[in-house]
Parts: sequence; structure tokens; C-alpha cells
Amino acid sequence: YGAVEVESAYGAVEREKESARLWQEVRAVFNDKLMLAHELTYDGGNNTLTMSGDVKLKSPQFNCTAARMLLYLDSMRILAQDGVTAAVYLPDQVLADQALADTVAVPTE
Repeated sequence: YGAVEVESAYGAVEREKESARLWQEVRAVFNDKLMLAHELTYDGGNNTLTMSGDVKLKSPQFNCTAARMLLYLDSMRILAQDGVTAAVYLPDQVLADQALADTVAVPTE
């Protein structure tokens, strides 16, 4: 799945516990996605990154905001929680077809 690059103003790493905490203007970049938040916690035991505090996820296909997002590093799946808002950007052809149909199926890929 590739690497996740993270950066922040402050952080602490505990190798023995396989954990890390970064805070203040946290930035994570992976694939074509950018995540911004106030805090990030890495849990090596569960292989997750938890971002919290006004989290923003940006990609070419969609934007999402939430109070908290979990990134599952084994699958690169994202779970957004608490106060979630999202905007999905559809291809131009799908948008044109939407005017002709009562319902539109949004592709998951």
C-alpha cells in the first residue's frame, strides 16, 4: 500500500510500546491523500493511526472533515467519526447523466 509520511511541530515516540503521539499541525500524506489534524496517535499493536481535532482529508476524488479519523495501515481504509461531512467529486459524465436519472450510483473506486 505504500508509506504514510507524517510530520508535526511536536511529537513523542515510545519504541517499547510501539506507539507515537504527534501534535500541533499534524500532516499525513499517503497515496493521493492528505490528512490534516491537531493530533495523531500511532498504535503499532493495532496497526492504526488515529487523527483527532478538526481532521481534514483531501483527495482528488473527495474531501471529508470529522472530529476523528482512523487509518487502518494494513488496508489503508479510513473510518471517519463524529461530525462527519464529505464532498464526493464525480466524473463529468456521471454529473451529466445525473440530470437524466432519478438516482445515481456513485462508484466506490
